[in-house]
Amino acid sequence: MSSISGPLFILAVFLITIALLVGAVLVAAAAQALVNRVRGQHGPQQNATTYPTMLYPRY
Repeated sequence: MSSISGPLFILAVFLITIALLVGAVLVAAAAQALVNRVRGQHGPQQNATTYPTMLYPRY
């Protein structure tokens, strides 16, 4: 069982871990895109409301 601690096994575990992290990020991005499509929002600019008091602060 000396091959378990070999560099090839460590490299394989590292690559699998990286692949799982990238897959989780892609799944989260796809879920967020699906939620945005269901809600009809294409970006943060559409549902952002700007008031005149936010643009011109009163002194």
